[in-house]
Amino acid sequence: MSRILLVEDETDLMQLYRDALNGAGHEVDGFTDSLAAYSHFQENSERYDAVISDVRMQGMSGVQLAKKLKDVSKDVQIFLMSAFD
Repeated sequence: MSRILLVEDETDLMQLYRDALNGAGHEVDGFTDSLAAYSHFQENSERYDAVISDVRMQGMSGVQLAKKLKDVSKDVQIFLMSAFD
């Protein structure tokens, strides 16, 4: 089982993804605010095996978030997703 930080700014999608990942046996903490997710990760980076983030978000994009997360933990796996071309 892996511990995943999920960042998706649309609440319905975040809940859908979180429930699917939980159902697959993962432990998931979901955030709809990239800045709040980053703050949480700074204090809890050792808890996570992976981060899944939307690319297009208010406040901080998924790409910006990924760069900041790698500054905190070089070992965390980051997966970016987008519904846009």
